[in-house]
Amino acid sequence: MTELVIRHLRGMPEFELAVAFQEEVWGAGFSERVPRSLMKVTQRLGGVVAGAFDAGGGMVGFVYGITGVEAGRLVHWSDILAVS
Repeated sequence: MTELVIRHLRGMPEFELAVAFQEEVWGAGFSERVPRSLMKVTQRLGGVVAGAFDAGGGMVGFVYGITGVEAGRLVHWSDILAVS
């Protein structure tokens, strides 16, 4: 079984890695990919910007979700998940 590490992404270099990973999974023409600037803001405001990494440190998964308040209740919008 392959060892994986799942954790929050750490800074712009890893956000850029996630942008490239989305393009790898869905193709360069995929227009719905999450940009690194939005990842930074989302993470700062309590959303989820995380990756799964193999033993060599390569990204093999990415997840992005937005946290917010709707009708006075805390909500989470799971927006995108990519796995290679």
